[in-house]
Amino acid sequence: MIYVTKMKIINKEYYSNELKENILPTLQGKVFHVTNAENYESIKKDNIIKNNKDKLYKYSYTMSENSYGRKRGYICLFDLRNIKDKELADTLLKYYFLNPFSEGVNPVFLVLDKAAYHSLISWETAKKEVESNEMYIPYSECWYRNSIDLSLISEAIILNIPIVPFDGVVRNFDDLHKLIKE
Repeated sequence: MIYVTKMKIINKEYYSNELKENILPTLQGKVFHVTNAENYESIKKDNIIKNNKDKLYKYSYTMSENSYGRKRGYICLFDLRNIKDKELADTLLKYYFLNPFSEGVNPVFLVLDKAAYHSLISWETAKKEVESNEMYIPYSECWYRNSIDLSLISEAIILNIPIVPFDGVVRNFDDLHKLIKE
């Protein structure tokens, strides 16, 4: 097994409309798993990122039921090492990983150490195997077989996204979502 030094913990606070300009540059060039704070506590306790094949965790994405990786017991990751701007924009439209959860649920990004990159399964593999019969996100989604020991995580970026009272003015996707819910 590859052993990586203790992971670095980074706490950040941004409003939802600041994520693209502040967190996205931090994630570019990296491979990471995104989870919520509740699941992160379980991950720390177990010292491992487990797959969700048996539906032990809440889905962070409604299409997870038909996910290529979940069906195979893989851990879903995003690979932003060599992604083009247009492909990144496409990814963010399909799955806004910067804040994929409901209001009040803060994301945690677990960054995979470079030493584990050789074990990644590319989205292109999914495309060859299942074409469009199962869910995967082109250009950015990748997977890790089985579980990921926390020794393979170089940093945890823990976000706090303050909830702003909605005043009826639509400024971003979160505001639009609130308006639709009303």
